[in-house]
Amino acid sequence: HASGFYAGGWGSNVDFGDGTSYELDLYAGFSGSVEELGYDVGYIYYAYPDAPGSIDFGELYGEISYGIAAIGLAYTINSDTSGDGVFVQGDAYYYASVGVPLEDSYSAGVTLGYYDFADDGKASVGEASYSHVAANVTKDAGNFGSFSVNVEYADIESTDALGSVNSDDPKFWLGWSRSF
Repeated sequence: HASGFYAGGWGSNVDFGDGTSYELDLYAGFSGSVEELGYDVGYIYYAYPDAPGSIDFGELYGEISYGIAAIGLAYTINSDTSGDGVFVQGDAYYYASVGVPLEDSYSAGVTLGYYDFADDGKASVGEASYSHVAANVTKDAGNFGSFSVNVEYADIESTDALGSVNSDDPKFWLGWSRSF
């Protein structure tokens, strides 16, 4: 919206090995700029409606950008995780990204990040923090939105707390987004 406020949703299939089959994220925020310095702040709620236990959580996020580069932080402020789970209050995701315009309405981007879990190292949780890298090529299709080809890699070992549901194999996915 021209005022800078925005809201939206995102959905994806997941397989945590426990019957959880999808993730539904809801977000709202405000973005703008002061001269050439851009900013974006908001809240995102990660919901897993068919999970056998409560694993939903929410994060506040902020990003500062200048030209083709950005840095950001997402911080978990609330968690419905039952028991001694991984995603709890105090988790933080730090990242830096670069996005460059290409010819014919194409663009390319790379993001490097690190997820630091607050409960990392507890006997019931184990080592869970990991590095993350993502790359994409996006095509702006005007009124039809934008389409992207993406690859992501997370340095998650099979013995880590998240290893049973993730791996360090690269993940490829296609995306479509439309703003209105």
